[in-house]
Amino acid sequence: MLQDSYKYQNIFFSNMWIDFIILGLSILFIFTAHYLSLLTHGLLLLFRYRLLEPRSYTGKNKRILVVGDSLAVGCGAEHSIAYWLHYYTGYTIDVIARSGATVLYLEKNWPKKKYDHYVLLSGGNDIWKCLPIHFVIDKFKKFYRHKPLTHVLVYDIRKSSALPWILKFCMHYRQKMLRSELSSFKQDRFIDLYTDKKFNEGLENHSFLSMDGIHPSSLGNQYIARKLVLKINKQ
Repeated sequence: MLQDSYKYQNIFFSNMWIDFIILGLSILFIFTAHYLSLLTHGLLLLFRYRLLEPRSYTGKNKRILVVGDSLAVGCGAEHSIAYWLHYYTGYTIDVIARSGATVLYLEKNWPKKKYDHYVLLSGGNDIWKCLPIHFVIDKFKKFYRHKPLTHVLVYDIRKSSALPWILKFCMHYRQKMLRSELSSFKQDRFIDLYTDKKFNEGLENHSFLSMDGIHPSSLGNQYIARKLVLKINKQ
């Protein structure tokens, strides 16, 4: 009887290790499937957003140039920042933007035409595409020669609801590096969404965050446009 009990205990413990291995593989499969689905979703969004063309608006009096990436295009939102700028001011709003654009695209496509005000919506893609920070700063310096110019700084990457935590961690580290370099410039040229309390509250309750979990919603774009109008009217 004693030998039989030892025999059954050995079988139990050997089966228990098999159960742990199966459980571990199941967890690994769930996480792998989850991140694969996020990757697939992200790639489909990138493809879809790349096909979107930015829209310009004809108005009167001043001419405003909006240059940038998917934020300038208005990806993920019904109405873009350019739309709201035109809505509130009635000015002509020209938009030069492309989803996924970095400072390289902006430098290549920056127009020679003079404008009454320049709006720069760039920085997010330079962070996650790992362009050297000093290189990005040098390009920003070149853009800042166009005056008056307002640069809208990217919100806290960690508040995105769609990015995996490891990507948030890496991007936020680079975001802090970029912000540290930008701190040496005159701060009145910036609209800093990272430190904007109301915008952060809107991200947390998802009213300022679009369904894709990355870009601002139409309401978020409206808020940014209102801040821009105040800047434009002061200069």
